[in-house]
Amino acid sequence: MSFSGLLNAIDGVAAQEGRALVMTTNHRERLDPALIRPGRADVHMELGLIGAATAQRLFLRFFPDHPDLGDRFCRALGDRRFSPAEVQSWLLAQSNDAEEASMATGLLQAPVAIAAQ
Repeated sequence: MSFSGLLNAIDGVAAQEGRALVMTTNHRERLDPALIRPGRADVHMELGLIGAATAQRLFLRFFPDHPDLGDRFCRALGDRRFSPAEVQSWLLAQSNDAEEASMATGLLQAPVAIAAQ
């Protein structure tokens, strides 16, 4: 698909009404201004690192029947911060074992884990 074709698919004549489009990038500065201009991309939001309380809410989405383990997960993370994708990846990998997920062992060993400043 060409860049022009992408822009037309987003908001051209044939584009559907009543839908939301979510675009993500790690390098906003590399995007063509036509792609993120007002009217095409109206809301810009940076998703930064998350702390234990937000990670616990993600945990409870994966394991809603284990609030006690969610508390353990939160305590295990302590004051470290993680990308939401990193937490989700850990929880997906442990999706059949809430007990293992709550210990956050592999997550805590990840190089991206950052102690709060």
